Amino acid sequence: METFENSSNRENERRRTPNVIACIPAYNQEKSIEKVVQDTLKYVEHVIVIDDGSFDRTAELAERAGALVIRHAMNIGYGAAIKSGFKMALRDRADIVVTLDADLQHNPEEIPSLLTPILDGNAEIVIGSRTNYEDNKMPAYRRAGVRFITKLVQYNGVPVKDAQSGFRAYSLRALRTILPNLTDSGYGLIAESLAEASRYKLPIVEVPVVISYDTGLPTSKKHPLSHGASVVYSILYYVAERRPLLSLGLPGCVSFTLGLWWLFTVLDIFNRTGQFAIGTAIFSIGAIVLGVLLFVVSVILAVLARLSKNIRYNADDIYR
Repeated sequence: METFENSSNRENERRRTPNVIACIPAYNQEKSIEKVVQDTLKYVEHVIVIDDGSFDRTAELAERAGALVIRHAMNIGYGAAIKSGFKMALRDRADIVVTLDADLQHNPEEIPSLLTPILDGNAEIVIGSRTNYEDNKMPAYRRAGVRFITKLVQYNGVPVKDAQSGFRAYSLRALRTILPNLTDSGYGLIAESLAEASRYKLPIVEVPVVISYDTGLPTSKKHPLSHGASVVYSILYYVAERRPLLSLGLPGCVSFTLGLWWLFTVLDIFNRTGQFAIGTAIFSIGAIVLGVLLFVVSVILAVLARLSKNIRYNADDIYR
């Protein structure tokens, strides 16, 4: 006969088991999606595949493999797909959400390594980091792109070594905090999510993973230059939006100061020699005007950001 104590212990153990859901964005990945879903289901409770406007059998094969499928009528981007997956995962009461690619690059066997820091209470977001470039056999152009984009993210106050890895785990707290603020519909969302996590001081941990680049399948649907440019644009836009006084106001002050210095130099030369340096004068006036414009725009954006923040907080109070 089962005692009350044993029954209670089993119930407590059941409650401690986290509901882990994987989100896999996919666009024309019929050659790999079944295997990715099947392998991932060994380590999570459910798999959500976001079919981002595929015109092949991606959705059909994902469902056959056991995934829940969200279908986008058209291809609207990686970031939009990830956000759709996050929203469904939250509706399905996920405790942890894992994101990975559909092209066999990410090894589902490494999912437990991503979960451990969250389960141990040491992280809210875990990144599968590709910084061991030798093991990962990362192409040189990718390595350069990852390093450049990571430097930009580090400049924004996020101390990570691989800011572009999409192989991640998010806690429930992390998703509830950052999801309402995510705006990018492309690959820039990968960096934007880290910036938002850093803004709210959510602990981020990186664990080493091995990525397969020789899967026999295209590893990206976009040209590397186009991909990198879109991510850089997203990061710069985010910085300008979230930290306007630093990203626009400070350069504006520098430009204004240099413009004044050049203008005083022009006047000094005129007083001493009677010659007027027209080119330098035009350049200095341009620098002064640019500096004033940048500073004024930064102040306006800062005020708007503060108003938006107050409105959001007041709305939260109303619906709390």
